[in-house]
Amino acid sequence: MNMHTLASWNVMISGFSQHRYFGEVLRFFRQMLSEGFQPDEYTLVVILRACIDTEALQFGQSLHDFLIRSSTLTGVYVTNALMAMYAKCKCIEDANTVFRLASERDLVTWNTMIGGLLENGQNTKSLELFQCMRTQGMKPDRATFIGVLKACIALGSLDMGKMVHACFIEDEDSQCILLMSTLVDMYTKCGSTEDARRIFNKMHTRNAVLWNIMLAGYSHSVEEAVKLFEQMEGDSLKPDEVTFLNLLKGCQTEEHLEFCQLIHNCCIEYGHETDLYIGSCLVDVYSTCGSLIEAWRVFEVMPE
Repeated sequence: MNMHTLASWNVMISGFSQHRYFGEVLRFFRQMLSEGFQPDEYTLVVILRACIDTEALQFGQSLHDFLIRSSTLTGVYVTNALMAMYAKCKCIEDANTVFRLASERDLVTWNTMIGGLLENGQNTKSLELFQCMRTQGMKPDRATFIGVLKACIALGSLDMGKMVHACFIEDEDSQCILLMSTLVDMYTKCGSTEDARRIFNKMHTRNAVLWNIMLAGYSHSVEEAVKLFEQMEGDSLKPDEVTFLNLLKGCQTEEHLEFCQLIHNCCIEYGHETDLYIGSCLVDVYSTCGSLIEAWRVFEVMPE
């Protein structure tokens, strides 16, 4: 007597999917069908999530074909999982087809498609889809904004970045550290350090990542970067490797030797003198600034 139930099949499929035993998952799925069970939305989503791996693309395509052939009605969760699978497997046109044919779309559907376009280097299309999303009355969330801001960074589009910023400038997410860090990053990389600093100054909470992004924006002005670094120390935040690398980027001429020495002393103070990346950067900067003796001293203490 067969004691299997849909729930028991789902447990087996879920367990093997989590461990990426795709062959066994496919075998279980076929056996489940042969016993007369129809997969539910949970079954389908679990399998598709396991297929977010290029080696499992054929598996995911087979499942999609099965859904089409059997005219199985699927909900928005399966739609989203199908899109994510195709996008991760670099089949963005297939993901777009699923998106266009979807009978139901939620916020995750839009974010998945926008994110998929970004992952596949189609930044302009992701921004076009963002505009379409808004015209259709779907309200973006912070994940949407973070995604499209990254597209603006990739395109170097300050105007588009400002447009995206205007969409949430009065929103409650204006203090979300991840969103605002991405916004500051956009402004610095698109050439508007002044706007970036204005937003940075308004933030109630600033973590090391945000400080480092702002410091990177001053790579053209080591004087301003050092002043900002001193403020960072005043906020009792411990600088990391990225902090010092960003500071050293601004030391490009002999006039900056004094700043290089100051930054070097801070590296020693915070225990980063023997860091390989910082050491290499110090050697390069000292050489650029014309202090070969200091460059050699740093080189001697670098790890082999």
